[in-house]
Amino acid sequence: MSSLAFQSPGAFRVPTKHAPKTPSQRALSVAFVVAVHAILYGLLTTLGFKPLPGPPHNMIATLLPDTPKETLPPPPPLPEFAPPPIAIAPVLDIPIEIVPSTTAITVPPAPVEPRAIVDQTRARALLATHTTPDYPPVSRRLGEQGTLRLKLVITPQGAVGEATVESSSGFKRLDDTAVQWVKTHWRYQPAFQGTKAISYVTQAVVTFKLT
Repeated sequence: MSSLAFQSPGAFRVPTKHAPKTPSQRALSVAFVVAVHAILYGLLTTLGFKPLPGPPHNMIATLLPDTPKETLPPPPPLPEFAPPPIAIAPVLDIPIEIVPSTTAITVPPAPVEPRAIVDQTRARALLATHTTPDYPPVSRRLGEQGTLRLKLVITPQGAVGEATVESSSGFKRLDDTAVQWVKTHWRYQPAFQGTKAISYVTQAVVTFKLT
């Protein structure tokens, strides 16, 4: 609702609103107020109501020496602590009794394979070839005679491979004649192991006797 203002006796008018001031108007108002205060301050100073500011008093400057820095005492040395003694535990001599084990491990013997039994036959002399060696002519003239024993090795082919004198006749000439004759003329039926011909060792006796 609009408010009514009393203007004159017997009459009421609605008050009008003032227009707001612009920034330039506000600036002029502030300048005006400052000018008024400056004029009033000048008048008061001229009339003697306000003393004028005098020259500044002489100033004396004194340089203060630097305050020496406080020297702190060195820190106290660290306390030395003796290392605690090392306690060595005593070695306990504990007897150890070794109880022999009563458990016996028995290993069964390995089975023995039965060996094959193979028939073996010995060498047999072929009597037709076992002739008497010829008497050495020198030994006959000198009257050398005697009996010797030979060790013979019969080859799988039945020949005399080796002939060694085991017991001499007493005359080297007779021994050498017998060895050479047996190796050259004597023959044997070879020895067999199963069906395989093998070498065989036998003995022979040769006698040289003058008639």
